[in-house]
Order: sequence, then C-alpha cells, then structure tokens
Amino acid sequence: MTVRPRLLFDENLSVRLPRLAHERGYEAAHVRDLALLSTKDWDLLDRVRREDWTLVTNNVQEFRDRYRRKADLHAGIVFLIGGAGFEAQRAAMTAAIDEIDRDGDLTNTEMLVELYGDGFRVRRFELP
Repeated sequence: MTVRPRLLFDENLSVRLPRLAHERGYEAAHVRDLALLSTKDWDLLDRVRREDWTLVTNNVQEFRDRYRRKADLHAGIVFLIGGAGFEAQRAAMTAAIDEIDRDGDLTNTEMLVELYGDGFRVRRFELP
C-alpha cells in the first residue's frame, strides 16, 4: 500500500481546497485550521518538516529557493500556478491529485502545476 502525502494548504489558497483533497481520500488541512495564519515562512517550513506535511502553495518565489537550499529529507512541495479564483485552484489541485494518485511519492520533490492550453500541466523536479 502506498502512503499518501499529508497536504497542508498555504494561506494564499482557498480554505475550500482541503475538502477536495478529503473527497479524494487524502489527509489535508489549511494553515487556518492549524492556527498558522500569518506565520513566517521559515516557521511554517519548520512545522511542515516536523509533522511531515506536503506544502501546497502558489507562492513559488518564497518557497522554491527555501526548499532547494535544504539538503534534508522533506515530504515535497506542490506549486499551483495560474488562473485566478477558486475554480482555477480547484482545477489545478484536481490535476495535482490525479498525478499523486499515479505516483504518490513526493519525497524531496517539487510538483509544478501550471496553466497549459485549456488545462493544467503537471511536472515533477527532484530537489536536493
């Protein structure tokens, strides 16, 4: 049996996205649910690593370098890029979950989900 990642949604994403993940059988929470709103990025990353969460965010600029500079083991990060509003976030997250269903191991992985044509393209990159 494959272990599914635990998904933690950053505050810049809809608080409704964890419900979508739950409906697909994933453990998920929004930072609001864990009283982590306005937490500094480095403090949030400490918590994410300690509790083995996979962070889901659209904040590529802030988190990409922080993950790439770290050589330690982590549960991965998912970037949802493109489109505005909940429906675009929902469509991007659906594409991400479809990919995770195919291969759920996000260990030390960056998953980039971006607008591509009429849908979303999902790509994976290994991180140090």
